[in-house]
Amino acid sequence: MKKIIYIILAFAGILTSCSNDDIEVIAYGDLTYTVSTQTVYDEFGVSDQFKGNFLSGDYNIGVWTFLYDNNGNLAASDSVFVKTFGQTERNFSYLPAGEYTAISVEMMVKESEGNISESFVIVGQEKLSTIQIARRKYYSAWYSAVGVATNVIQIANGKNQRVDITPHAIGAYVDFLAANFDCSNYLCVSFYTKNHPDGRYLSPEKKGEDRFYYKNYLNPNTWAERGYLYYKSSDQFPNEAFGTAYLLEEGDVNCVFGAQTAEQLDNSKFTPTKDAGYNLKVEDGKSYFGAICYTGSKIEGILFDDYSYLSFQEWYNGLNIKLYADPYLEWGASLQTVNSYMNNAAMDFSEEEEISNAYTSSWYNKRKSVFYKYYFDTNKTNLNQLLMMFSQSYTLESILASLKEQYSYEGYNEAKGIYNFVGNGTGVMVLNSENVTAVLYYQLLSPITIIDVKEMKKNAHTYRGYLNN
Repeated sequence: MKKIIYIILAFAGILTSCSNDDIEVIAYGDLTYTVSTQTVYDEFGVSDQFKGNFLSGDYNIGVWTFLYDNNGNLAASDSVFVKTFGQTERNFSYLPAGEYTAISVEMMVKESEGNISESFVIVGQEKLSTIQIARRKYYSAWYSAVGVATNVIQIANGKNQRVDITPHAIGAYVDFLAANFDCSNYLCVSFYTKNHPDGRYLSPEKKGEDRFYYKNYLNPNTWAERGYLYYKSSDQFPNEAFGTAYLLEEGDVNCVFGAQTAEQLDNSKFTPTKDAGYNLKVEDGKSYFGAICYTGSKIEGILFDDYSYLSFQEWYNGLNIKLYADPYLEWGASLQTVNSYMNNAAMDFSEEEEISNAYTSSWYNKRKSVFYKYYFDTNKTNLNQLLMMFSQSYTLESILASLKEQYSYEGYNEAKGIYNFVGNGTGVMVLNSENVTAVLYYQLLSPITIIDVKEMKKNAHTYRGYLNN
């Protein structure tokens, strides 16, 4: 009997000892995580363009989700690639109960290259403090715009938490219009920023400039190209061309427009607009509008507060635009000197011709709305006359007004239909005929017989079909 009592007491002691020890109980829950994919592109106004030009081809929408625990360590992650806008649903099972920070990233990826973005990659995802969007190459394609959603999630024991989130665009678009570069020697027009971040941190704990990672800053006279329009020749440049730069950063951005000739492209240099820089206050998800214009002698640029083509038109109309070269009027100059001047002024050569008692060199402006015919002696020296013809896109009134600023107006010969000007050893005759305005410059007191009115009318008739309005 005593043995039985001792056994009972010993067993009771064991139970008492066990009840005093701590036993760790881990609680788990599940998460259903749904991401809506279209809003990013709606914010930039490009959803329809993406549907037709990208998602119908070799591109997908990539969505990555990362869950970080209370210590900022990666607890779970997943990714999905879809062909259409809508909602993507992912399930995370058996998560330890507690608080998590969820980060979702969305961007366009190329299916044939393993669903990788052409411009960006996600790095540092092991820690909340290090996860970032990093650029893969120097130039970021506009269609690689990134969307991000960040939120805090509580996982409760034994429950399935459902979260619906919508990523919003980070960074901004700068749409820009390039005008009149078909009339220039420039082949490339670009939008530049003073520096270009190598990455953007996604942790909600990082604020302001701390969100951006730079390997190094650019030298004082160096700029980063962020968006460009390039054509192999100025003949291929449209009258108006549109480009877009995608900026990953937010905040004050020092930027400038610029253009490059073939020589400047070879030497990695560019001609900036005369303002030499703007301070653009960039907000995530916004689009900004700017313009760069060739005026005939220089380039001008502007960034607008509102996204309006009317604002551009008002600014454009206020520029002093003359898309043809000033006439070369150094009397006595050689053919070689005149041709060099016209070539450097981006005019297009037409032909050289020997006629009775003279040798001529003919040129057009790029749009073929203005024609030049220079007259020399037969030995290709002694410039003594220049006949210019203007299409009807240049009004007679504007041509006369311009001449009156440079020469003394001598009146109108009604019988011949000629307006006469003189000044600085030069005589000028103006004739309006068959929707063409012919302007003859000639050397005063020259023994050379000048072109008469009949010859001016003949040339106006001949070249009217070659001039564009």
